Amino acid sequence: MKTNFLSLIFLYLVFFNATNVFAKKDTTIVFCNESLYKVKKKYAQYYIKVFRKKDGEIGVLQYNRDNFLYMKGSFRDEKLKIKHGAFEYYTDKGIIKEKGHYENNKKEELWLIFAKNRMIISKGYYQNNKKNGLWEYFMENGVLTSKGEYLKGKRTGSWVFYDNTGSMTDKSNYIHGKLSGEELKWYKDTLTLVGEYELGEKIGFWQSWYNNRNVNYAGRYNLGKREGEWEFYFMSGEFAALEVYENGDVIDAKWFDEDGNPVKPIEPYELSPKFPGEEYAMNTHIQNTFEYPEIARELGEQGRVWVEFFVYTDGVIRDVKVVVSVSPSIDAEAIRVIKLMPNWIPGLNHNRKMPIRYTVPIRCLLG
Repeated sequence: MKTNFLSLIFLYLVFFNATNVFAKKDTTIVFCNESLYKVKKKYAQYYIKVFRKKDGEIGVLQYNRDNFLYMKGSFRDEKLKIKHGAFEYYTDKGIIKEKGHYENNKKEELWLIFAKNRMIISKGYYQNNKKNGLWEYFMENGVLTSKGEYLKGKRTGSWVFYDNTGSMTDKSNYIHGKLSGEELKWYKDTLTLVGEYELGEKIGFWQSWYNNRNVNYAGRYNLGKREGEWEFYFMSGEFAALEVYENGDVIDAKWFDEDGNPVKPIEPYELSPKFPGEEYAMNTHIQNTFEYPEIARELGEQGRVWVEFFVYTDGVIRDVKVVVSVSPSIDAEAIRVIKLMPNWIPGLNHNRKMPIRYTVPIRCLLG
């Protein structure tokens, strides 16, 4: 039975190609990619140790090329698809990245029930691999970055977030995965935002402060839309704009420079930063600069990577990071391409130039 079990594991890892190379032992080593699919050893970024646990589940230890532990967990099926119980994920340097539990779910794939004559009498889908209970996430230096509870794969209750020094930066509340309740943000232990959500929609009074403790803005939301008078200030503390909203639309606006002189309002009131030459020029830069990583090409890795960054008031790009990953090599190349961009045209936020967050998708397809 042991040999049959290990052979099944191997069959699934090689996409059902028939082979029988596993040794007759409790632990088997397989070279694979990040998603646990078997690849040739020379192309493998990872390898896994597969073994049967006492409770009948299948334990997996995943290591990278440098022999650092990358993932530790257990599965309920030989396909290594249905995660169950405690899981831990690590960086490529073996530093804890996140840990938590997956609930005991049934099969994710299509299930069929047949009568004796092979006629289908029932069919449907089960979902699996949903996070449940407490999960903790860590930075590359091992410092806790966020923690909170999941219920059937959705965030629930209070979640807290930290910076690289361990100081709290955000505190949010969730119901069924949607922001609900008080929202708080800090910068170096100084409160910078207070507001409230109701099932994902901003409601009630919101106020924000700059890092120097001067007021940034203040006003009210009604089901996610600005309502009534909103006040906006320069970082210096001087009044920048008074805007009146009705159902999210501006019905009156008065803008001022930092000396208190009236200036003509410019629509739109929130102007996104722009790449010089706009979208066509930006796409041309990406196409001409992006070099498909050879290891990603060999492993057949492709997809859309999303890169986030801030455009500062001088147009310089800073704080670049990947928010939707494809693979380590493609992520690194996407960041390199973004950092090589020329200075942008800064955005405008209610008569103020200020750092604005921007996200760019980069589509990476093998030709």
